[in-house]
This record gives sequence, structure tokens and C-alpha cells, in this order.
Amino acid sequence: MTLFQNCQSQTKKNPKYLGSKYGSFDLGEVTFNEKIDTLFSKVKNEYYKNQIKENGQLVGSQVFYDIEANKATNIFFIDENYKATKPIFIVDKNNIFFMISSSFKTDFPPVKIFERINNKFKKYNVKLKSTDKTNQIYQWETPEKIIVFKYLEKGASYYLSYLTILDKQYSIKNLDFPFNKFSNSAPLCLDNSCKK
Repeated sequence: MTLFQNCQSQTKKNPKYLGSKYGSFDLGEVTFNEKIDTLFSKVKNEYYKNQIKENGQLVGSQVFYDIEANKATNIFFIDENYKATKPIFIVDKNNIFFMISSSFKTDFPPVKIFERINNKFKKYNVKLKSTDKTNQIYQWETPEKIIVFKYLEKGASYYLSYLTILDKQYSIKNLDFPFNKFSNSAPLCLDNSCKK
């Protein structure tokens, strides 16, 4: 008797398009092979672009997805309850997608999300020099991505945290690119000056 088994990957892939009818979008599963024009093609009035210039020259654009206009869309990281409040998809001047950044407001302490991230990426943890006494900033470098997570103490009625995910190969090929102009308050440490 011959036995055939289905060996499909257990990793859930993100939908091809953003929008509530296409399903949840996990920022942790971003591959940077996604085409931004395709990803946003079904959400005509729910995003806007902001061009970023350096010394008067266009270097890229931030594509803001308007969560307020489409609250049914679930864009999250690691845990479906850790929902992005302002996801920004970042492309260079040639429309190449290389980074995503977002803020998160939660009613639970972000340290719980930090623990989940660290459990998943612990072997990739980068020790950073601490320069900020009020914020907790952590970084992981996998072979494919650089992940930065920053959280603050509780505000008036919620906890605030930030996430940046960068395509590592893009960063290696474009060392002079002004990455931190795009990072939405979760600063990237790309050289040894900020690492222990």
C-alpha cells in the first residue's frame, strides 16, 4: 500500500490585497516581495502617499493605510489582538517595497507582545546601547528582516508602542539610504555605533 501525505506549509500567508473582505494581514509575514500597487488596489480611498525627500531629491514614499476608514480590516503583528493603528508601507523612488512601520495603541501592556516577539526571534536579538530612559527599544536581525520594537509606559488610557520591519537585504545594498526618516519612531540601529 502506498501512502501519500499532503506536506503543505503550516505558515499562513497574507492576502494579496488589503481590505476586510480579503482577510487579516500579519505584518510578521511580510516578505517584501509584495507589490504595493497590487496590495492597495482594492482600497481606493483608504490610503494616501507621502513623498520623502533628502536634499531636495525624492528618495521614497510612505503609503499610509487609513485604519479609521476601514476599521474592519485587521492588520496586526504576532497576535491578532495586537492591531496596527497606523500602518505605513514604505517604498523607494522606484516603488520597491522595503520597510513597514506602525504604531499600536493597546489596553494591555506591550511587554506581553515583546515577550511573544522575543520568544519567536530570541536567537536574533541585537544588544543595543541604551540612550533613552523612558522608552524600551529592542532589535532583532533575522537573515531576512530587521525588526525594531519600542514601547513606552502607559499613557492616559492606553499603552503606545511602535514597530519597524526592514528588508535586511535591501538595507545591505543601500547603506546610504536615510532609513530612519521612514521609521515612525522605532529607530533602526544599522551600524556598530548603537550596538553593544
